[in-house]
Amino acid sequence: MKKLFLLILCMSITTLLKAQGISVSGIVSDIDSNEPLVGATIVEVGTHNGTVTDIDGKYHLKVSKEGATLRFSYLGYTDKTLKATNSSTLNVGLKSSAHELDETVVIGYSGTIVRSKLTNSIAKVKDKALTTGMFSNPAQALSGTVAGLRVIQNSGNPNSSPTIVLRGGTDYNGSGTPLIVVDGMIRGSMNDINPNDIESMEVMKDAGATAIYGSRANNGVILITTKKGKRGDGQINFNTKLSWNFFNNPYKFSNARDYLHYERMGYVHAKEKGTANLNSLSGNQPYGTGNDYNADGNKSSMGLWGVYLKDNLSTDVYNELMSKGWETMIDPVTGKEIVFVNNRMEDFNIKSPSFSQDYNLNYSGGNDKGHYYAGLGYNKSEGNAIGNYNRRLSFLLNVDYKIKSWLTTISKFNFSTTKYKGISPFTGEENYFSRNFSYPPYIPRL
Repeated sequence: MKKLFLLILCMSITTLLKAQGISVSGIVSDIDSNEPLVGATIVEVGTHNGTVTDIDGKYHLKVSKEGATLRFSYLGYTDKTLKATNSSTLNVGLKSSAHELDETVVIGYSGTIVRSKLTNSIAKVKDKALTTGMFSNPAQALSGTVAGLRVIQNSGNPNSSPTIVLRGGTDYNGSGTPLIVVDGMIRGSMNDINPNDIESMEVMKDAGATAIYGSRANNGVILITTKKGKRGDGQINFNTKLSWNFFNNPYKFSNARDYLHYERMGYVHAKEKGTANLNSLSGNQPYGTGNDYNADGNKSSMGLWGVYLKDNLSTDVYNELMSKGWETMIDPVTGKEIVFVNNRMEDFNIKSPSFSQDYNLNYSGGNDKGHYYAGLGYNKSEGNAIGNYNRRLSFLLNVDYKIKSWLTTISKFNFSTTKYKGISPFTGEENYFSRNFSYPPYIPRL
């Protein structure tokens, strides 16, 4: 009986030990450098049971049973899952998943470098930002792509350059434009650069930029590298982009008939209050009937406004105006018939939509000895002001040839020409648009 009791007791203890699970320990390290990973997480899948590695990358975890699934994870590394075994030691190597650390960036002082070895603050603009959308100026593609970089489009003029301010600028008023360097050459702006010819664009944001370019770089540096040929058969690429720009006008103004009625009645009410007289109603005014049809509006204000009394027009002139779409109304003040034109200046001074087009043709290739890239670009962007446009024709040629193992020649040729037709400098953009919408709708269209 005693032997049977001892047998049952041993079996119970064995079962209890199995229920208590097993202990797993080991070291978590980088699979490439074998450096221990401090603070790596080890979790038993399906439970809240877990631990982290110490300063030496070591861990110790008690799991529920043999064969339990353990997940090993660390920030910037790919997770790994393994089964717990009876083995007392389970060492795990994790592989880095930070692909951006292998990204090659241009740094200004030694060509290019792998980002993992970079100590300066340099942001690389993603290629997608340069190829998505249509830009007449590469600076427009920087908007929202780099932390701390503010791009302000001050005007809808197709020839205007955005204002670029990095980290608030260094000038006392918060301004300051970064230095622009294209293929190692300092440029004044990016207006004449074809976005399609850009291979990469980096922004140097810290004080390290001044160590290379001096005080000119105190507002940061934008590094632009143009495309080069790659090894392989010659390739011809052609792409085109078309865009339509609609003018946004949130206001709806009254037509000529309503304007004339309320303007003339307004003077009547003002006279009743003693604040005006009715002399201007018969004078040379946008709402007056004293305008002269035969006067030249370019030389005399008498011919500027298209509002007349029918009694002051000959039958032939009246019939001619009616055939051109002029309108008539009964004057709410005198009861006489008024002949007027209903012309909105914005209808023939503002183009909506404006049309823009961009065409690019390039040929590239190379072999063990050398590489070549030739690109031809044409861009024409129209503004919403009538006749306003910016046209750019550009050509880029980059060639390198290895003469000897120790001697390589590099040739670069960049040509760009721009033709621009803007708004009259005597008018200005603000006056141009505000006058088009605020002028009374009575100016005869020539």
